[in-house]
Amino acid sequence: MKTKSNLIIISIFLIDFFTKKWILNNYEIFDSIKIFPMIKITYIRNYGIALGLFQSYSNLIRILIIVISIFILLFIFYMKNLCKDLLSNLGYSIIIGGSFGNIFDRIFYGSVIDFIDIYIYKWHFPVFNFADISIFIGFLILIYNKKIFIVNT
Repeated sequence: MKTKSNLIIISIFLIDFFTKKWILNNYEIFDSIKIFPMIKITYIRNYGIALGLFQSYSNLIRILIIVISIFILLFIFYMKNLCKDLLSNLGYSIIIGGSFGNIFDRIFYGSVIDFIDIYIYKWHFPVFNFADISIFIGFLILIYNKKIFIVNT
């Protein structure tokens, strides 16, 4: 099970990495291109946290966000290693892969690269990326399995 979960973590990270690399190589900041009804590729940088909170804070706060993110990631690793069931392990692995992607961005780019823009008329959901989708799906799996932060004994 450990090999499969590591493969999931690495796969999620690499998909996230290469989609962001493609955006960086092909788009300028704030470029926005409609690809489907209600879906655009809109290249932005998120200097804050989820949903764009704390965007305008100092570099010290940004460093603090990285440190806190790493501690949360270590805790999720710990919880994953305590899990015995396959579905919870899958959920944690998907979360870890996505978390690595966003932490990588913060460390190497100084912000998270976001580009998936979903909208209905003039209402736009905050722009996000593949790592964000992965983290969300991982949490949904844990909630469905009722194992979020609960250890099997």
